[in-house]
Amino acid sequence: MFDKIIFPIFLIAAIALIVFAAYAVGEERKELRGHAYREGIGEEYDLELKRLLEIESFRAKDAPSGPDPYREALDIVRLRKRTMAKNLPPPGDKTIFNISNSTIANLNLGTVLGDLNASVQNLQTHGSQQIAEAIGKLTTAISESVEVRDADRKHLLENLALVSKEISSQPDQRRAGLLKSSLTFITTSLAAAKELIPLVHDLYEKLKAAGIIDW
Repeated sequence: MFDKIIFPIFLIAAIALIVFAAYAVGEERKELRGHAYREGIGEEYDLELKRLLEIESFRAKDAPSGPDPYREALDIVRLRKRTMAKNLPPPGDKTIFNISNSTIANLNLGTVLGDLNASVQNLQTHGSQQIAEAIGKLTTAISESVEVRDADRKHLLENLALVSKEISSQPDQRRAGLLKSSLTFITTSLAAAKELIPLVHDLYEKLKAAGIIDW
């Protein structure tokens, strides 16, 4: 009789322990992802985690378990961010942009120009000087062109910032769909801007020559 009572209790306790452990693991993984997004590397974390989980899926079932991919992904993107920051020129270095503040003062651009400058400096650091210059010229031209309405200027600069970020990312981290849609938006929006179209074409040619795009 005693054994009949004890066994169900142990069984329930074991199940509860398993459920609690699974819950704790899930919460820890949520916290790791939260840390990544609070540090501004959330998207990079998600991509790296996806890559590690794909690798993990090919591991033989009897193979020894490796590092936790959720924690490893965060370690990798943190290291990558520190490495990139170390290679960037000091904040005081001169930016390649030459923009009159009065032309964009009321556009509420947030961090757009800062993001552009950071990604362009990253391109310069890693040897893509010509692409960096092409993006810099197009940024200045869009900011100051009388052929562009202010209503369109903000969206153009936002999309150019996305393009610049994707180009400056590691090849296996680039989002080709986002890069193509943003470039298409810029090209379509500037189709009638005679002074800007040559700059857009120049950027396309440099991206093709570098093997970044093939369309």
